[in-house]
Amino acid sequence: MKAEFILNTDIPTVIAQFRNARNLIQWSVAAETCEIYPEADNTWETYICFDFPWPLRSRDLITQNELRVSGDTTVILMNSIPQSRPKVTGNKRISSYQAIWRFTPVSKKRIRVVHMVVTYDPPEFPRVLADPIIQNKFITSVERLRQQI
Repeated sequence: MKAEFILNTDIPTVIAQFRNARNLIQWSVAAETCEIYPEADNTWETYICFDFPWPLRSRDLITQNELRVSGDTTVILMNSIPQSRPKVTGNKRISSYQAIWRFTPVSKKRIRVVHMVVTYDPPEFPRVLADPIIQNKFITSVERLRQQI
């Protein structure tokens, strides 16, 4: 999936939405719990447990996040690291997740955001049932992020 949109903020403000568990859980739809483990100024791990509606089941995700700056553009690279933390009973762990968040200034208080995400985990249900639910959560999360900023 891919989303492109404009935020009326600066890059440090939007980065704070990813480095603070309370902020992240407020805009990430279906996120039930979130923990962030700082490693260095430009890297951190994030654990998120998602509560999806039927027919999907609760899932959790652990990502290694890396912040990179090149010129005016700032990027957050996210890659799943499923073995990093013990599995939680009752949750299915997302094991093959990759995401990129790219932030580029448009003006002093406006940034262009490009967000791309993919997972190669095999679906439990036909995509015709699961994809609309997941796509709706994706779009709603982006909209909540825009409102939260």
